[in-house]
Amino acid sequence: MEVSAPPRRALELYSGLGGLHQALAAVCPAATVCPIEINSVANAVYRHNFRQPVLERDIRTLTTTDVVGLGCDAWLLSPPCQPHTRQGLRRDEQDPRSESFLHVLSLLEGLDPSSLPRFLLLENVAGFEASETHRRACGVLLSRGFQIQEFLLTPRQLGVPYQRLRFFLLARLSPPTPRAGLGPGDTSESSLEEAPRPAQGDTAGSSWDGTVNPVVCHSPPAWPAQDSSESPPTLADFLGSCSSAELWERHQVPLSVLEKGSSMAFDIVYPHSRSCCCFTKAYGRFARGTGSVLQTARADTVIPEGPHHLHLLKLRYFSPMEVARLHGFRPDYEFPPEVTVRQCYGLLGNSLSVTVATQLLKYLFGCSEHQS
Repeated sequence: MEVSAPPRRALELYSGLGGLHQALAAVCPAATVCPIEINSVANAVYRHNFRQPVLERDIRTLTTTDVVGLGCDAWLLSPPCQPHTRQGLRRDEQDPRSESFLHVLSLLEGLDPSSLPRFLLLENVAGFEASETHRRACGVLLSRGFQIQEFLLTPRQLGVPYQRLRFFLLARLSPPTPRAGLGPGDTSESSLEEAPRPAQGDTAGSSWDGTVNPVVCHSPPAWPAQDSSESPPTLADFLGSCSSAELWERHQVPLSVLEKGSSMAFDIVYPHSRSCCCFTKAYGRFARGTGSVLQTARADTVIPEGPHHLHLLKLRYFSPMEVARLHGFRPDYEFPPEVTVRQCYGLLGNSLSVTVATQLLKYLFGCSEHQS
């Protein structure tokens, strides 16, 4: 199959910290990016690192005229995950935070075929694939002539000691061909059932030929081979360059937190650990399910049971830059001094794995390792 040309211009919706911008730059350095984001703090960080303006606008106000005027042949988006999170209410389409993404789908439905993007990448939490919003998105994409492949992937599959399972949808625009039961704008359940479906045993990534109705795959499409002679990375490879004592002073878990019963829910890891839990936007505020904490005392330190002795482990939070490194942000990425630590954690919790996104964009665009 002939590989189509990589995109020249990308629309980065919900641009946040610019993770998809960095991933695109690694794959297609010549492509320009048009970021749109409503969060002013995220936009300040974006401008600081990418030296370009961000359109600070509510996505729900975008029109088809706006989108056509931007002239983007790739759409990269990471819409709000709160309507689909395991810790939320999972209100799906009924959640007001779904409105902007549903509007994006209406824009796709309303675009002239000549104005449709050739490529689309969507990232969200695991669980999105079981939502009504997901069903609707697939219906719109299939009705507009896109081929779809979907994945549930984590940075650990690329050797990063970080467990952040996320859903990814890749879509590539097909040449226009007649398809029974799938007319423009037809997203009904019956039309989806009539679309060709691969067997459940098929693996995504084998081919983009034909219409691919989504079957979520847990195996990556074409990850770079890992050198078996090298030891797998540990968290120590991602920790800050400051002294351990300095980092502990800055980010130690306060004694008032350690003495609460909820502190027993902390996931404690060590510099030599080969994995840590996903960091959420509530990291540093809650103990359960928001991310791991690092033990800086000796790994063989033994303490009596109970929260009143946890201080002996010298626990600290991962710094924002350490979390950013685990996400795959480049070494010179930084947060402006006016952004607070709490704001940094919030922005990182809403971000994505640049490492995973980079490999998926290579696959989506049909790029080999030496192509740009």
